[in-house]
Amino acid sequence: MFHQSQSSSPMPSQQIQQVLPMPAGSSLTLINQIYLLIWNTMLRGFLIHNMPKGALLGYLEMLQGSNNIPDRFTFPSLLKACGDIGSARTIFESMGEKNQVAWTTMISGYAKNHYPREALLLYNEMEKEEVDPDEVTMACLISACTELRDLECGKKLHAHIHESGMRICIVLGTALVDMYAKCGKLESARQLFDNLPEKNVVAWSAMIFGYTQNNQSEEALTLFKEMVDLGSWIHEYIRMVKLEHSTSLKNSLIDMYSKCGDIDIARGVFDDISAKDVVSWNAMIQGLALHGLGKEALAQFHLMLKTGIQPDDITFIGVLSACSHAGLIQEGRQHFNDIRARYGISPKLEHYGCMVDLLCRAGLLDEAIDFIRKMPLEPNGAIWGAVLGACRVFKNVKLGEEAARHLLNLEPKNDGIYVLLSNIYARHKSGKK
Repeated sequence: MFHQSQSSSPMPSQQIQQVLPMPAGSSLTLINQIYLLIWNTMLRGFLIHNMPKGALLGYLEMLQGSNNIPDRFTFPSLLKACGDIGSARTIFESMGEKNQVAWTTMISGYAKNHYPREALLLYNEMEKEEVDPDEVTMACLISACTELRDLECGKKLHAHIHESGMRICIVLGTALVDMYAKCGKLESARQLFDNLPEKNVVAWSAMIFGYTQNNQSEEALTLFKEMVDLGSWIHEYIRMVKLEHSTSLKNSLIDMYSKCGDIDIARGVFDDISAKDVVSWNAMIQGLALHGLGKEALAQFHLMLKTGIQPDDITFIGVLSACSHAGLIQEGRQHFNDIRARYGISPKLEHYGCMVDLLCRAGLLDEAIDFIRKMPLEPNGAIWGAVLGACRVFKNVKLGEEAARHLLNLEPKNDGIYVLLSNIYARHKSGKK
């Protein structure tokens, strides 16, 4: 796959010098730099096309060349290619020079795979090495604080952002809004939300969810109406300025209308796209799943395959969610197995979470626990939360206590766990009468 044919064999230094004139003493150095650039570009290409295994194999072949020494641009691609966070950390530790991109990639890996403490500990090491974070780094760290419900840590990071004069972009701003909202500081969250230079559907959702979570339903409904009104205006504006042929804009509209509860308009926008890409199909599948239309979502998935569009990892989050909402247990098992066996995609924590949710909704709690114990990834709070919620519905005290223990280890400041556990005891007791 990576072996060079005669037509693509390395250029002799004389040939390269004809193309790129240089002093004789620097020719070998420049040749090596050119080859390194080619290798790095190829590794990134594999990742863009969702081929992490190809990136790792390419890296191994790259090392076979005596003059191919990986640099700071090589390792971020490798970290993203790793199928598990442990392998990524091993490669990270093997790096000589770690730049901001490498640190951020590793911190992001921990945060996105629900290892918030590890993300924050790694940031401490980053500070000791005097490597400055950027907006993406800080957004990942704020998300880690949110998962831990650690408001004090989040405030310290927010203060550092201000002191350093860092620009609060939409990603970082949304992360801060989400943190303050989920930690119960709604005034701070709303102030940040109102001052965001731009707002996407994630920012609106974070603020609305914050109001809902803190039992402020009127404020949530008011803000929700503002979002819907603004979204309708944006849709009309797109028509007015002749942007209706932009697939990416229409994909965003599908996502927005689905999350705002208007699946019919979302479907109309989807049908109007002439050149649907994988993002279009994913948005429609997830929208239908979100509205409990599981069988329709699966029908869209099969239609997507017939059109020749290859699914990605995001597709299967929608597919498994659809199976969960529709109670399609066997179909869910089959689709989960197909992720790796048929499509060569490494299941992520979100896919495992969807399967646990599917089993829990069906009352198959023992199977759900067995599934969790066999997972190659550490279950996060969302997974144990699904188990705990199902134990309340199905009055399973024993598994409820186990789920609560795991949740408290992950989220020691989450008082809602005790409330759920007490509800399980109460329902179990009333069921015995």
